[in-house]
Amino acid sequence: MERWVIEDLFLVLKAFFVDGKNNNTLTFDCASLKNKVVITDSGKVQKLITNIIDNALEYTQDGDVVVSADIQCVNNIPMLLCDVQDSGVGIDEEKIDTLFDAFTQHDMSSSRSHEGVGLGLASSYSLISLLDGTLSAKNNKGKGCTFYVKIPVTLEGEEA
Repeated sequence: MERWVIEDLFLVLKAFFVDGKNNNTLTFDCASLKNKVVITDSGKVQKLITNIIDNALEYTQDGDVVVSADIQCVNNIPMLLCDVQDSGVGIDEEKIDTLFDAFTQHDMSSSRSHEGVGLGLASSYSLISLLDGTLSAKNNKGKGCTFYVKIPVTLEGEEA
């Protein structure tokens, strides 16, 4: 666990994904995080959110991916809330339950158009468990999907 300015994570991610993968527009809405300092495992958080953004960009073509983040108290616990919404192909409702299983992909056929072996979201699910958070996904009926990340954090000055 280390102390870090949470906004820095999203500045790093913005620079990392600058290339416009699959001709997508990537937007970050994280202004509310300005100057907020938290204590958490920044490496795990960065890898988790990187995997989710990468997945959204992979399954979206000529579309939009929007990353929104904020810190809010949920049941008196400060939480980093991060939503990644894409305008991609979406997720079949019957596949939502297996989405975070290793070696699972939206399209498992040999002629699929997406790369990878299906480990990114499984890795993210393992990381979220280590962070005592939650990760879920919702299909947006023909308009892509949204991933919801909720991670408990300690705000600087509120350490026990």
